[in-house]
Amino acid sequence: MRSVSFVNRLELKVPGNVLAHALCLGDVDNDGGNELAVGNVSGSLMVFKGLSSRHPVCTAEGLGLITCMGVGDIFRRNQNHLVCVNAEGQLYAFDVKLPAKTSGIEKDGEKPPVIQPMFQQRLPPNTRVLLLANLGEDDPCTLVLGFTDRMVRAYRWNDAAQSPSPVEDGNFVQMDAWTFDGQVGSLSVTQSGQAQPLLVVSQPGGQYVTLDCRHWLNRHKTESFSTENQTVPSSVYTLVQSKHHPEAPTEVVGNLRRTGSSGPTDLVALATLNGSIKLLSNNSVQWQLHVGHQLFSLTKMDVTVRLSFLLKYPPLSLCLSLCL
Repeated sequence: MRSVSFVNRLELKVPGNVLAHALCLGDVDNDGGNELAVGNVSGSLMVFKGLSSRHPVCTAEGLGLITCMGVGDIFRRNQNHLVCVNAEGQLYAFDVKLPAKTSGIEKDGEKPPVIQPMFQQRLPPNTRVLLLANLGEDDPCTLVLGFTDRMVRAYRWNDAAQSPSPVEDGNFVQMDAWTFDGQVGSLSVTQSGQAQPLLVVSQPGGQYVTLDCRHWLNRHKTESFSTENQTVPSSVYTLVQSKHHPEAPTEVVGNLRRTGSSGPTDLVALATLNGSIKLLSNNSVQWQLHVGHQLFSLTKMDVTVRLSFLLKYPPLSLCLSLCL
C-alpha cells in the first residue's frame, strides 16, 4: 500500500451549494487536458482550467437546480460536450471553446465569459446521478440517468439525418429502464467474465446490481432508431449483496485494473456511508476495510502509475493504491 500526501492542493471557491454529482473532471474543450466543471443549486455552471487560477474561465447561468453533470461524446461525433441536468429533468449540452492559453479571471469583480447551451431537451424530472458510458464496441456513448424514484433510464442519441450540426435534427431516445427496490446511489461500468461491459447500479446496504445491456445494443447495430416505440425488454440483472447496515447509502466504482492487466477487469470497489470499503471480483470480496468515518464519495484515479481509487470522507481524504 502506498500513501499520497494532499498537503499541496488547490482550493476553489464556488458560490452556493453543490450536490454530490454536480461536479466532474473531463476534457471539456477537447484540448487533451481535463477541466473541472461545477454546477450549483442556483443554476450556475462554472468551468475551471489549469492550476494557476482559482477563478472560472467561463460560466453559464439560469440552468435550474443542477443535480448532475458529465463530459463525453454524447452526440457520437468524436467530440466531447459538457452535459448537465437539473431537478426538473432539463438537459443542457454545451460546446465549450476555450483559448489555447487561459488562466481564468485573475481579479475579483471581473466576470468570465458566459457560454450558452447548444442543445437542450426535457427528460423525466428528479434526476439524481448521470453516467456517460461506453457499453459496447459500436456504442461510443450511452447516457444513463438515475432518478430519486428508484429508476434508471438509458438513452442514446438519435440523429437519423446525420446532419452536420447535431442540434438541427436529433434527440435522446430512451433505450431501456429499470426500477429498483432501493434508492440509486451511483452508476458505473464493469466487465463480465467474458469481457463484456456491464452497467453497475449501487443500492443501499453495500449492494449493487449489474445490468447486461447487450440485447438492445445488438438490436440497434443495424436497425434505425424509432421514437414511436422506445420501450424494450428489461435487461437481465444480478444482485450482489453485502448486508451490514441495510439502509446505508452505497457508492460503487468499476472498470478497475489489476497490476499488469492490459485493460479493465471485473473488479468493483464499493463504499458505504457507515465506513465500509470493499473490493470485489466475480461477486466475491477480495479485500475490505472498515474506517471510523463516514464515506460519502468514491472515485478512481491513477496516482502512482497503477490504477487506484480515491475515497473521500469528512474531515479527511484517504487515497488507497491497490497492488493486485
